[in-house]
Amino acid sequence: MKIWITKTKISDHHDYYTSRIISDSEGAYWNELENHTRHILSNDHRRKYSLKRISFNFPFYGRPINTFAITTQGFLYMSTFTHPQLNWAFTHHIAPLMGNFDTIGNDSHILYKDDGHSFVVEWRNVELNDQSEKGPYTYQTTLFKNGTILFAYKSVPDTDISGKLWPVKVGVSDAFYFDRDSPFGGYTRFVVRYHLINLNVSYLANYTAIVLDPLPTCNEATTCENCTSLNIAFNCSWCHAASRCSSGIDWHRQNWRNKRCDENSVGTPEQCPIPTNIPTTTTTTSKPTTPIATTTKATTTIPSKPASTTTRPSTLKITTTKIMSTTAEPRTTSTLGTVRSDAVRSKKDSKSETAIVVPLVIALVVILILCGAWIIYARTHPNTRSGIWLIEHSPRKMKEKFSGISFFKDSKEDTSTIHSKYGVQSDSSTF
Repeated sequence: MKIWITKTKISDHHDYYTSRIISDSEGAYWNELENHTRHILSNDHRRKYSLKRISFNFPFYGRPINTFAITTQGFLYMSTFTHPQLNWAFTHHIAPLMGNFDTIGNDSHILYKDDGHSFVVEWRNVELNDQSEKGPYTYQTTLFKNGTILFAYKSVPDTDISGKLWPVKVGVSDAFYFDRDSPFGGYTRFVVRYHLINLNVSYLANYTAIVLDPLPTCNEATTCENCTSLNIAFNCSWCHAASRCSSGIDWHRQNWRNKRCDENSVGTPEQCPIPTNIPTTTTTTSKPTTPIATTTKATTTIPSKPASTTTRPSTLKITTTKIMSTTAEPRTTSTLGTVRSDAVRSKKDSKSETAIVVPLVIALVVILILCGAWIIYARTHPNTRSGIWLIEHSPRKMKEKFSGISFFKDSKEDTSTIHSKYGVQSDSSTF
């Protein structure tokens, strides 16, 4: 990774995105949201997030999405999967400034605007729940239709923010899901993070901006020829079974693995199958050929975009770790960022009863087998303690022992007293 610094900006390269931190003293990157929609999370004491559908598909790590969650903690959660045990701060986020913020103040608001080409979210006058003395923060994130992400900051009173109650992050991250069936029913879902950009919070100040420009990825190609002809830093290959182009690590990892694409994918145009439905012509008139469409991204009106001069690494080191807590994440030396997993267990409704009944049946069978084995041992070894106990408690001995005991009072006693004493009822309507 190479970093170059100028007087007004810091640029960096992150494999899937390039970043630029720009001084914006004139407010050119700030989008005023007066008279625009006020989100329901504004001044809300209970809600922490709300799902929002935008009017266009936003390419996030090359994957088009239009539904995500806006949170009060200063970030967008770019997935619709939720679970009580899920660590939201782990991955799937676009975070202009993630922290233990809330909107319970009278002047705290979350605003947004969707114009069909960009979507802007503003956290206005939000305060840290455990450090309210630092003052209000006001900042925005803008998602452009071409995949560019913009962070703009209007008021950042302090960057020394405690991450004790909630992680403090500036950047983006993505992951894929991997489900494994449980032998007792249900399944375990692993959230495996494959990339993370976590910028230095100390770079933030009033009237600064961060621009994240997307870089080409394999999953943007839709045909075998286009996929195997890509000249990018990722090792792209085409899987016929999945009809997908990938480097093997992206949102569709489980489908890629289930289709055995790691073994059966192709990486050169010569390995692509020849189309079988090529039309034949019998006349000498030649039809005008249609050129192969190439995907070009729309330009975004963001000034001062420098050319990238660094190259991305071609190797990927994967380390999978199962975590269940929201503790601080250790730094790693992975080339593209360490892949980690957050395991979340979910239950299928159709198998929930099986998960309870099967262990009970097994335990009952084991108890019956042990009791039968003990009875056989006691009967075949009458001189042992077990044999003597079984003889003393045989049905014949027990009958002789209780033959002289009466469980009923004399029939001459007042039966009304008996019934009032024991209170026996047989009417089932009282239960």
